[in-house]
Amino acid sequence: MALMKVVVFLAFCHLVLCRNVYKAAVVDITKGDVSSKNYVSLIEEAAKYDADIFILPTQDLSKSSSEFCENCIDNYDEITRTISNAVKKAKIYVVAHVYEKVRCDKAEDLVRSNLVFDRNGEIISVYRKPFTKATCNVTYSNTATFTSDFGVTFGILMKEDIFLKNVHDIASQNYIILGTWPHLDKGLSPSHFVSYWAFSTKSNVISTSNIYGAETKNRENIIVGELSKTGNEQSQLLSTSTSTILGDLNQYSSKVLDLKRSAQGYQDTVCQKGFCCHFHVKTQDAVPRRPGTTYTLKAHAGVMSFGDRAIGTEICSISTSFSENNTNIVFEKLSISGNFSNENAAQFPVLRTTSQTAIEGLNFYQRSVLKQNEIKLQVNNRDDLLEFSIFGRDYSKDTVSTIFQNSTDVSVVVIYLLPFKAIGPLQRTNAF
Repeated sequence: MALMKVVVFLAFCHLVLCRNVYKAAVVDITKGDVSSKNYVSLIEEAAKYDADIFILPTQDLSKSSSEFCENCIDNYDEITRTISNAVKKAKIYVVAHVYEKVRCDKAEDLVRSNLVFDRNGEIISVYRKPFTKATCNVTYSNTATFTSDFGVTFGILMKEDIFLKNVHDIASQNYIILGTWPHLDKGLSPSHFVSYWAFSTKSNVISTSNIYGAETKNRENIIVGELSKTGNEQSQLLSTSTSTILGDLNQYSSKVLDLKRSAQGYQDTVCQKGFCCHFHVKTQDAVPRRPGTTYTLKAHAGVMSFGDRAIGTEICSISTSFSENNTNIVFEKLSISGNFSNENAAQFPVLRTTSQTAIEGLNFYQRSVLKQNEIKLQVNNRDDLLEFSIFGRDYSKDTVSTIFQNSTDVSVVVIYLLPFKAIGPLQRTNAF
């Protein structure tokens, strides 16, 4: 009997625990119907491709919360029971974002929860938040984690957390991010920021729409990727094709890029309340082949609205409103630098292109010099650039609507966009 136990343990170790990788799966949302009625077949497909963990899609909240409640919320027990039964058969971990009504006296709250089911169909982790302001006396979560039987501890986040939570408080190397942000903020989009957050924190991120930190393969209805248990050290930055961070354009100071001067290479500066962004631009063509193409240099420092609160932000950006095909402007060199806050702050590189793509030849690193942080981003010539930005978070200004004041402890952040040269593998310090 003892020998049999040893054999079983060694087999389990070989298959799951002792591997340096694990396999994750998410639903390919471009394939059509991802409603809860298909959860069972999706879980079965994930198990078919040997996924260790599977993330179910989040239901679309395109309607108002009241309409959504009336149509979709009262089946919480049915949905969780269906998932649990399917998981028992599939024997994989499943994470789902579900909604429920919580009633108290004459009021009711709409609650959103991230639920983790283990291989036996048991709920082992719950991360709960009110959909809007809570009126009932319900216990909510500030954070959630769980440790799998394949030796990985996951942090569980909702999408807005990547804007709201201080990255310096983040300790895990593997995250699951799901859940719809109920506020429709202009520009500040958690869904489109996940790629930059994963890249900067060097974390594996499994979201409802993609897997960051692994090469993925598309199957019938799902996307599968194999991830290192120790994090995401050598990832590519995945650009987005949708605006991520612009917010309210009235909050920026701006100048129009001089395309004629940029053909010879020139420098310009845009400042707001003592916060200055320095731009060095070299383009291949002096005049765009597509009429009407313009780029704007922008600087912002202060706070921006995010749902029911304000968050501290510092942004240097060059962007265009043009979004179809490509701009026909080839950037040979583009650098941005600014005196970003150093303490209780973080900065993220942002690239928006005409289509979502992995940025090849990218070098991104950070180093500290005399109480300053230098960030550098390098990439080869691009004619598809729509937005190139440093998005800075100053967590000390969150929920405080005060104007930006110069800090005596600042970081100089530099981003370069250069003609590609052999610069070796991606190098990043443990900035976050």
